Amino acid sequence: MKSEILSQDRNILVIKSEVEADSFAKAVSDAARDLSRKANLKGFRKGHVPRKTLELFFGKETLYQEALERLLPRVVDELLQEYDLVLIDEPKIQMGTVEEGKPLDVEFTFEVRPEVTLPNPESLTATRSLHTVDEDLVDQQIQKVLEMNATLHPLEEQRTVTQEDIVDLRYNSYVLEGEKQESLETDQKSPVELQNPSLRREIAEALAGKSVGETFDLDLPVDSDYRDPRVAGKTVRYSMTVEGLLQRVVPALDDETSHKLTKGECPTVDAFRTRVRRDLESAAADHATDSLRASAVKALCDGAQVDLPDSLVKRRTQELRKDQEERIKKETGLEWQSFIQQAGLEETQLLADLEVKAREDVKRSLVLEAWADQENIQWTPEEMNLEIQGMAKAMGVEADRLKSFILSNQERFGEIASKLRGRKAVDSLVSKVKVEDRQVKEDFAEAQVTPAEEAPHA
Repeated sequence: MKSEILSQDRNILVIKSEVEADSFAKAVSDAARDLSRKANLKGFRKGHVPRKTLELFFGKETLYQEALERLLPRVVDELLQEYDLVLIDEPKIQMGTVEEGKPLDVEFTFEVRPEVTLPNPESLTATRSLHTVDEDLVDQQIQKVLEMNATLHPLEEQRTVTQEDIVDLRYNSYVLEGEKQESLETDQKSPVELQNPSLRREIAEALAGKSVGETFDLDLPVDSDYRDPRVAGKTVRYSMTVEGLLQRVVPALDDETSHKLTKGECPTVDAFRTRVRRDLESAAADHATDSLRASAVKALCDGAQVDLPDSLVKRRTQELRKDQEERIKKETGLEWQSFIQQAGLEETQLLADLEVKAREDVKRSLVLEAWADQENIQWTPEEMNLEIQGMAKAMGVEADRLKSFILSNQERFGEIASKLRGRKAVDSLVSKVKVEDRQVKEDFAEAQVTPAEEAPHA
């Protein structure tokens, strides 16, 4: 097979290939043999249908198409090896004249992984964030735990509802359709916190100023794309009664509370404090490691030079938008456009922000892959087994069963292999950069550090 590069623009290569006539003829012959085995033609046994008969019934073009589907993937593989290319998208193929007995002229347009210029890792500095777990931090964490386990109790004070209150609400709901109303929920009771951001503004405004014992109706329109088809595009009437006001009561820190919150593992306050301190120290160590890895990758990306392919940025932007749409749908029941309108957001700005994030993700992925290639990072079967065992333990399933599933699922296996290689690549990077430690005071328990190797595979 002969080939030559016709043009190259950024990461787009056009390669012309001449496939020998004999190779195409063999592919056609193989296609005819397979079609003969599958064809169910009267008067012929399967596998014994003459080629002329196949061409009469199915057309010569069908045989040629089958042959090309067999032949062209092999040609692509040969070209990728010959020119040492890594594809980031399916190649575009332009065929010349297709005729047996003559060579095939084919033009392939390849979108390949762009070249990445990496900085010297010894010139890079990464920061590791360190947190001191002192008594004040332990006290703060204990208070958070206590507040998370607060219970609601009736408020003795009889007054009107304010925006800061929690209302003990009893209600019935109905779907309104013209003059008809169909019951949805009957005699429901629920605590309603007016400052809860997920509570519809109309409900909070309607409750504010009401008195204990007061009953009223509230009609609310529902978006046509709401997840519940019973109410989508309709109006729901809520008949509400303010049963009372509620207050959060935080449990006292004593031996009984310590025993209850830890299901008996910490029978005393001292034991509880020891456990909280241990958990904080473990979280601080994890955060220090994560911050170092993320900082090292950022330093590598900042120092790297790469021309980001538009197709990868566009693809990643679409993935991020899809993820956001699914999250919004799950949390609010609203479709993308409805959420934007109700939240008073600008779609143009949201998409621009997603593209910025997409460009960061794509660059991180390309740079890490280039680093892994440069350092010849590979994973071993033993490491893959340990990875699967860890996944199985976290999922609560048998490791052998999970391994069998992963090995039979090429896409899933590729994802795990890429993640494992990425993690090893970051380990290698961290071992070579200069590390600076800094003491930080912000609450690391709430700080979220994106794993350095969590990037889309380019």
